[in-house]
Amino acid sequence: ERGERYIADPRNNHREQILAVLLTTSKAAPKFIDVALDWLGAGLANATRKFLLFQFSRATSYNVSNVVDYLIAQPDRHRRRRVIHSLAVGVGRRPDALPALLDAIERLGDDEANLLLACLIGGDLRSELLEAFLARRLTQIFRRRGYGYLMRAAQRNPVLRDRLVARDDLEPAVRADLLRSDA
Repeated sequence: ERGERYIADPRNNHREQILAVLLTTSKAAPKFIDVALDWLGAGLANATRKFLLFQFSRATSYNVSNVVDYLIAQPDRHRRRRVIHSLAVGVGRRPDALPALLDAIERLGDDEANLLLACLIGGDLRSELLEAFLARRLTQIFRRRGYGYLMRAAQRNPVLRDRLVARDDLEPAVRADLLRSDA
């Protein structure tokens, strides 16, 4: 409660540091996710913005289940997208969070799940677990809504694309689409 009062008063210095602590200690409670999103949309100084983005993505990666709960309950598409991007960045920095994320991703709607996977694909994360999940996901949504989006994300990452194509468990039709340039 004291920290909440501190960050609510704009006269206080270094409120972003207290917010980072609150995000972490609250296990990414929705009210602090909302405060972070509000601040990130409010024209912060560049150094403060970078600090808060880093701490936000870090907090999301340590609290995947709570963040997925937030995403499910959040009606605002823009806020969901912002949280998804931060979660992908955080998990990219903390690959040990990937299993928890892949377990929780099924609770998301298809659009959010595909966006999250596309963000992970676009990062530097390399993981057999992620590749196996993507191979299954592409097969599950074959030629349905979101398939082309996820397919293009995989095609833009040549290393991942080649690793997926080489998988024995990849459906031949998905493999053919990965090898096409206009999927």
